Amino acid sequence: MKTLKIIGILVVVLLVVAGGGLLWMASMLDPDIELGSTSPEVSVATLDGEPLPLASLRGNVVLLDFWGST
Repeated sequence: MKTLKIIGILVVVLLVVAGGGLLWMASMLDPDIELGSTSPEVSVATLDGEPLPLASLRGNVVLLDFWGST
């Protein structure tokens, strides 16, 4: 019984921390960008090292996966 109470408390703390993190990330968004608006001008490198502007893919479905490791 005591273990379930501790697990419940940990779950609540985790949810509060995660919710606070989501609110913080949302506050960091650029206020000039609205849902459904066009993306800012960005360019990524292809596997060959060539630049690929995102605007050249307009009209296509694009999935950007930002991966980082330390």
